[in-house]
Amino acid sequence: MNFRLTGLWVGQTSLLGGQPERKAGGNWLTYQPASGRWQAIYEVGEATVEQYFLFEKGTPTDGDLVIEGQFQTHLQPELISNEAGIRFVRRGGQSDEAVLGYGPALVSDGLGRQLTAQLELQGKRLRIIIPAAWLAQAEFPVVVDPLIGPAELVSDKNNTVSDPAVASDGSNFLSVWSWQGDIYGQQVNSSGVLSGSLITISQADGVQEDPAISYNPTSNEYLVVWDDHRYGVNYGSLWAQRLNTGGQLVGSAFDLTGIRKMDVPAVAVSSSGTYLVVWSDRPSPTSGTWDIGGQWVSSSGVLSGSRITL
Repeated sequence: MNFRLTGLWVGQTSLLGGQPERKAGGNWLTYQPASGRWQAIYEVGEATVEQYFLFEKGTPTDGDLVIEGQFQTHLQPELISNEAGIRFVRRGGQSDEAVLGYGPALVSDGLGRQLTAQLELQGKRLRIIIPAAWLAQAEFPVVVDPLIGPAELVSDKNNTVSDPAVASDGSNFLSVWSWQGDIYGQQVNSSGVLSGSLITISQADGVQEDPAISYNPTSNEYLVVWDDHRYGVNYGSLWAQRLNTGGQLVGSAFDLTGIRKMDVPAVAVSSSGTYLVVWSDRPSPTSGTWDIGGQWVSSSGVLSGSRITL
């Protein structure tokens, strides 16, 4: 399947310009016009192609941002919803087979504000629409990120138990891990005997993995953080959940980072009861290097200050 960009505009202003410059490196490919105000970026994964549209400061904001393209494929595209995206079906004799998925188109700005873009499909022509009201308040750069991959990846989950981590409150232990793409926990007493039942920490859409955990003696609680892919298979965010020493969830899970390319979180607590969460952070979609990002979190689960680069 190919996607051919046929239109790009804000309000009445076209952003296409002339023939865009093509650059390639490693597993990615970019197209950028002479104006330099946007890029189309393609990053090839093991079973997916990540398609980004990156809009820089100076992009007009006086109307809807519309990305228009044409799918070139023998498969039949079907729009499910803005949140579920498009599936591509191979027509059969008595049954149809969903082969590929496209979307949803997730939008994020420099402040971490997020939006699921509107999708309009007419035949094989697609429009991705970001409303003017959202765009006018956006902090650039703005990234529009649809995912192209096998249809089953929309809900596929890892079938293995992995990524164990453990912390202690001084008397007992809380172990956490990833299983079938969700995050679970189990209390263990000081004699090594399981205490209580299995704890479901997160069963959000997509894959959750790489949990980390820390005990906070100030609040007498645990904080569990993990790599979360509810926004897309190849595009992660970090989420967190508080638990008390009885193994009960405290409040709801919360987003630490917004949509961003990141991985492998770790968490520690200070003597004052403030958590520091750190992770491996990719500064831009085409960067070949990774930084270490961090975020302070209060004992009550409130983000403190802005994201930091270590």
